[in-house]
Amino acid sequence: MALNFPASPVLDDTFTDGTTTWKWNGTAWIVDSGAVAAANVDQFKTVAGDTGSTTANSPTDTLTIAGGTNLTSSVTGDIVTLDVTGSLGDPDQNLFATINSDSGNVTADSTTDAITVAGAGSVSTGISGKTLTITGSTPSLSIDDLTDVDTSNTTPVAGNVLKWDGAKWSPGTDATTGGAGTDADTLDGQDSIYFLNYNNLQNTPSIPADVSDLTDTTTLLFDGVFGSLTSKPTTIAGYGITDAVVDFADLGAKPTTISGFGITDALNTSSTLASLANVDATAPATGQALVWDGDSWGPDTVSGGGGDPDQNLWYQFNGDAGSLTANSTTDTMTVAGGTNISTSASNDTITINFTGTLGVTSYNALSEVQNTGRTIDKSYMPAFAMIRMNNVGNTAYSVDSHGYTGNNPTIYAIGGMTIAFDLDGVGGHPFEIQDGTGTAYSTGLTHVDVIGNVSTGASANGQDAGTLYWEVPETISGGYRYQCTLHASMVGAITVKRISVI
Repeated sequence: MALNFPASPVLDDTFTDGTTTWKWNGTAWIVDSGAVAAANVDQFKTVAGDTGSTTANSPTDTLTIAGGTNLTSSVTGDIVTLDVTGSLGDPDQNLFATINSDSGNVTADSTTDAITVAGAGSVSTGISGKTLTITGSTPSLSIDDLTDVDTSNTTPVAGNVLKWDGAKWSPGTDATTGGAGTDADTLDGQDSIYFLNYNNLQNTPSIPADVSDLTDTTTLLFDGVFGSLTSKPTTIAGYGITDAVVDFADLGAKPTTISGFGITDALNTSSTLASLANVDATAPATGQALVWDGDSWGPDTVSGGGGDPDQNLWYQFNGDAGSLTANSTTDTMTVAGGTNISTSASNDTITINFTGTLGVTSYNALSEVQNTGRTIDKSYMPAFAMIRMNNVGNTAYSVDSHGYTGNNPTIYAIGGMTIAFDLDGVGGHPFEIQDGTGTAYSTGLTHVDVIGNVSTGASANGQDAGTLYWEVPETISGGYRYQCTLHASMVGAITVKRISVI
């Protein structure tokens, strides 16, 4: 720390600071060989670093504190300041250095590198605020995009239909071209009243006036067999029967089994699927399905298509804007990232990562904090007053707030309330609260440094930066002190009054 030597000394003038006395030899101040330092003064003769050390060679030797990579040093008054000039980043921030996708990966080249999630094909991406939007649009398809339809080699004309030619569907006329179709079975276009009158038709057969006019009456005469009758009634009433039982409930002792009704060709509860006439009795294997082979149903292994009938699937996906719909059972949906968004798929997991910058990562980096200087330590707890402490060299404390004047002014506190001391202006002068006897006091003390580290009790006392909070107990009153632990003359009074007796 700097010493305040007299500005215009004369030969053999002396200056004392603490336990050391210097004498002016006409050119420079030198330690007075006749003055002996107090035996109880602790000093460092050798200073060691993480690597290396240095030892003072004389009472007036100088130690230089130099900055290294991304570090600068400066001295103002009694304060040595070390500043980091590089980028430290946020030690609590989780980031992905490398992002992998199904094909390829990308690695950040710096702490501010950016990754772009771009859309492709029918997918577009966009970001508004902190929202990433991935939008897919359904492509415009024509019937010729179907794999089993060919309208390119045969160009359709008006009136054509699609007909199966054994390999694919292709255009053909509705009469005979392609496939096995024939002309329509109706008189479409010829169904006027004229054509619907039989007498207007030509080349019609002669209609017999009597059965006797027929050359063959075999099929017209009843042969006595009930089954030979056509258009038989289907209800009891249709036969003119009036005394038949028409309600099953009217029957008396009704059978309770199929065989009780005399039925011999029906299945019962002990029947199996193979008992059906059109089902092959071959024993199925696990995972097989019933497949129709043109004659019967039988077990067979099915590959592709179908899926699990009990599986729930999403047929359509909706976004904040727009939607997309599957076009087939094997359709694919692509999830693509937009600006500052990347996507990747691994096994059954789709991962969407935000690669942009979310803003500040600490309270002290907020623009409001930087503009006002109200760092986290100044807002840690409410206080009825924030006393802004300063120092006058090594001789006294001063107060830059609340109207206090002079050196080491008496500060007033109220029991039952909290008072705060801003120590940012007293670097190199540890500030300690003491009781009236000069003993360090610890009750109700909390110290917070500018990055939010908190210490309490005795550990909070004796700090020279940050903010010291004193929750003054309501039960105390009288005289207390504030004292620099390095300079005896920097001491002042604190008068405490109880709020309950004010």
